[in-house]
Amino acid sequence: MSASTWLPPDASGRIVLKPSLGRIGPLILLGTLLCVCSAFLARTSLEPAVRIKAAIMFIGGATVALAMLYRYLSGAYDLTIDDDGFTLGARRYGWGDTGPGFVIAVVGRGSRILRFGAPGTTRSIGNLYAIPLDDLAALLNARRQAALGGNTFVQPAAPRAKTPALVLWLVAAGLAAAVIANRGNFVNGIMFLANPLAYAAKSMDDETLSNQAGKHDRSLLPVLLARANGGDKSAMYFYGDLYDPEDFLCETAVPKNAATAVYWYQKAVALDDEGAERNLGILYRMGVGVPQDDAKAAALFEMSVTRHNDDIGDFELGQMLESGQGERQDLPRAVRLEQASAAQGQALGETELGYMYLMGIGVAQNDSLAKQYLDQANAQGNSEARMLLMEHGLQ
Repeated sequence: MSASTWLPPDASGRIVLKPSLGRIGPLILLGTLLCVCSAFLARTSLEPAVRIKAAIMFIGGATVALAMLYRYLSGAYDLTIDDDGFTLGARRYGWGDTGPGFVIAVVGRGSRILRFGAPGTTRSIGNLYAIPLDDLAALLNARRQAALGGNTFVQPAAPRAKTPALVLWLVAAGLAAAVIANRGNFVNGIMFLANPLAYAAKSMDDETLSNQAGKHDRSLLPVLLARANGGDKSAMYFYGDLYDPEDFLCETAVPKNAATAVYWYQKAVALDDEGAERNLGILYRMGVGVPQDDAKAAALFEMSVTRHNDDIGDFELGQMLESGQGERQDLPRAVRLEQASAAQGQALGETELGYMYLMGIGVAQNDSLAKQYLDQANAQGNSEARMLLMEHGLQ
């Protein structure tokens, strides 16, 4: 294909190329999409680790989009070829100034980059012009040979690759943001970029850290364990909860181990942690990791209820008083405990209270109140409440 068919010169004999928006547009669009996605993540997630990653992604996306748009609009990629040389953006290259070692060749996979210059000082033009770069290289070399005479073009070995300035800018911008976010601490800034999730663990509360470790990343466990060993009763509870076989949460990163759960629950109970009192009571009632003991279970539930008004403790102790397990049967108090649990929005308490009204246990039988409490539990996804509604035709 001759140059004249796709690069027609103007009246003065110059050939002017401008980048194709179809080639540079996807880069601008990609950067914009990164900004939008990162803004959405930062807005919808409360996790510090996700916010950190979103901030880094926003910086990268904004840099790509704005840099590409600016260079496109400013003419930084405009290429003008004439008999005396060529101009790329604001930089002029004269044929007579290039020297005998000056080469022009297409390199890279799929001929995506055109490089020119003397060895060690090469510059690049990306394939932004929607034309074959092989033809462009041939045209530039032909113009140079015509201007200088003789065989001035020498096919080079692959020119030394140079790190794009945009990549360096991105790294510098990300590091600067990390250092600023860490109040000028350079070392923390590096850690911030190297492992955002582990770094963010330092600022997570015990519950968030436990959720992240249990569902996603076991490497966060040492952070929670260090807090537990430091005397943090909440960390003791959540660390034990990660290993608790009776924990109903979907935690796949940490294998269950009843002995570990019991050990940390007992340490947290000694410091009066309500979650540990309730969960250790459940293990004693079930006989998991400890000998089955209804009396100890009831005593632990009593602690969580009387000291902390724990909603699940209310439910568990109410069930034991209803059936006479561990303590003497006490239906009036069982009803009050389930009412207290339901009043805190606990689906388990709502379901049990609905069942008691449905069957007339400790209260006058009342289908209307039964349906009210079972509907509330069903709305929270409680399958037992849904089954009772269906079995008794209350839907």
